[in-house]
Amino acid sequence: MTRFIPAGAIASLLLAGSFATAALATSIGSPRPHDASLACMGMSGLVADFNEGQPFAAPPDPYRTIYTDELGEVERDELEAFNTAMLTSEGKRDRKPMSISSVHTLGGTETDRQYVLTIERVRWRTKRLELDDMLDVIAIDDPHWETHHTFWLVTFESNSLRTVREADELLHLKPQLGRLEDCPLPPLDE
Repeated sequence: MTRFIPAGAIASLLLAGSFATAALATSIGSPRPHDASLACMGMSGLVADFNEGQPFAAPPDPYRTIYTDELGEVERDELEAFNTAMLTSEGKRDRKPMSISSVHTLGGTETDRQYVLTIERVRWRTKRLELDDMLDVIAIDDPHWETHHTFWLVTFESNSLRTVREADELLHLKPQLGRLEDCPLPPLDE
């Protein structure tokens, strides 16, 4: 004996099942509210990863994307070039590990946030730039250690660091940004 199930009943079961699946999927993967203290820890970890030559973290974070002015999007096989650019200057390793100089909130939503991270390096320079009487820039031989700041746009989705973009243009925005005063920064290594 063959039983017939009305097509409407099958459609409603399928529809209800897909809604239940979608509801279950979104309830598990719903974004968490952004927590600035977790972001501070994430940025401290990022700078530590840079200093260790592991910019994608250890073990590698498959979702972390890094962009630099020199390399564009840093691919996993470009680690040597990235580390050379970040840890050495003019053939010498930096005098001390990079450190966080400041963190500023740029903006965002309840779940996602952008920060301007200022990283301080003490790098080797063989020349000093000066203006001459004709206002031309001239390079003068003067080997020395120089404190240099780079600016990075750091994006968090929920509380996960996703994008790190070198953005020295943000230097001009810095006075307009709110400094994140309660960001626990690691002690400076001397």
